Amino acid sequence: MYTEQVSTDNIVSAFIYFVSAVSVLFVVIGLGLIDSGLARKKNVLHTWVQKFVACLLGGAGMGVCGYAIWQWQFYTAFGVDGALKQALSDWWLGSHAVTTASVMLDPKAVPEADVQQVFVVFFITFAMATIGLFIAERSSA
Repeated sequence: MYTEQVSTDNIVSAFIYFVSAVSVLFVVIGLGLIDSGLARKKNVLHTWVQKFVACLLGGAGMGVCGYAIWQWQFYTAFGVDGALKQALSDWWLGSHAVTTASVMLDPKAVPEADVQQVFVVFFITFAMATIGLFIAERSSA
């Protein structure tokens, strides 16, 4: 166990990202309510299903490879060999760095793992909200 992975500073950062992720989910709900209010009565269910499916697809895409592509820039900056391949291996949604508890990860291999793991959740919810907003604007045009 690597207890230094969980410090007070890391817990505060993780809490901020968690609260941000929850608030972004409320944004998605708010977008759905606004779109429902602008739709005809017979189209409200279609509006919610469209928003829900689009958000799920956006979140799935970000979880599978989006966050890894975002980490690719750091791997390139720090001179990691095969930066894209390594980032995809380390940070896709089913990877060891994402699915293992942070206290079980070596801080030399994955520094601030708990914050990184919560940030993955924030990134996915933010992608969901972005796709939800895009769908709202495209379907009303």
